[in-house]
Amino acid sequence: MTNTLLNKTMTRLTIVIVIILILCIPIFYYLTTRFYAEDLIDVVHDYRTGQKLDENIDLERDVVLGMLLQYVLIAIVIGTSVILTTRFITKKLWNPFNEILQKIEQFKLGTDDVPKFHKTGVKEFNQLSSSLTNLLERDTRSYKIQKEFTENASHELQTPIAIIRADLDMLLQENLSEKESEIVDNMYSETKRLEHLNKSLLLLAKMENKQYEDKEVFFLSDVIQYLMPNYAKLYSIGISFIQKADVKLDVNRMLVEVLVNNLVVNALRNVEEGTNVKILLDDRRLAVSNHSLSGKLDTDMLFSRFHNPTRNQRGNGLGLAIVRQVCDYYKWSISYDFKDSVHTFTVCMESREESKK
Repeated sequence: MTNTLLNKTMTRLTIVIVIILILCIPIFYYLTTRFYAEDLIDVVHDYRTGQKLDENIDLERDVVLGMLLQYVLIAIVIGTSVILTTRFITKKLWNPFNEILQKIEQFKLGTDDVPKFHKTGVKEFNQLSSSLTNLLERDTRSYKIQKEFTENASHELQTPIAIIRADLDMLLQENLSEKESEIVDNMYSETKRLEHLNKSLLLLAKMENKQYEDKEVFFLSDVIQYLMPNYAKLYSIGISFIQKADVKLDVNRMLVEVLVNNLVVNALRNVEEGTNVKILLDDRRLAVSNHSLSGKLDTDMLFSRFHNPTRNQRGNGLGLAIVRQVCDYYKWSISYDFKDSVHTFTVCMESREESKK
């Protein structure tokens, strides 16, 4: 049998008050017979026996004082009852609610283990448990559908993109006119951008769905040294790597590689000709800077998706958005600074809670 939280609380409060009042009956009796009503009892006794009344007895003062004492005692009883009910009995009554909170905090979207809430004797808690169960089941189903759609869509897009690129490779081997070759080259470049865009969107979706829980311990300098040869192959621009300290991480290595790669590639694509890209690794910080005459970037839109501040045709507008997403994923902070025509992106690889200490 279930009841409302208000009714249960009032019932228990009433029971506690009644019990304490019953326990206080000896005290009330003692105060009545041995304190303020003692003189009144003597007067009644003298009257019945015909003895002379004592003129020094002040019955009015005794009655007023006695009523005041009883009022104070009753107030103490009610106050004690409220405190006991609130502190101990009501606390036990709210235990199911605390259990619900604990299970919700431990729940992780993406797992099949939807929390099971026990039935209680409180109507509101049962309604809350039922609503939360329905909500979590719907969210879990939606998550699975979204995850499957994202993976399937990405996989299905890879196939036609690969076919188009293969056909374009075959066309490039034919004897095409200069204009035709230019058109095919543009199509080939756009398919490469489309493939990169597809991978970037899939990466963002997976991060939002918390699908990169795998961790490993590594040093950030190893990741940078691993990626450096790739930049030398693709870009003729020089890169200077300055390591003042190293950063030991226990996160998903692939996400860190994506973060570093997007920062460096963004700098390489927008660096002024004749200058170098600078990578600085310091204590818990990674800074990537490049010299450019494009002016300060719009900080409000800088990390927005599909925002390409330099109108660079080789980018898809997702590089810095992915960097911000990785930082948010691990609760790192990222900042942008522009000084003396130098753009600098700095990632602080410690949680925001740790940086406040």
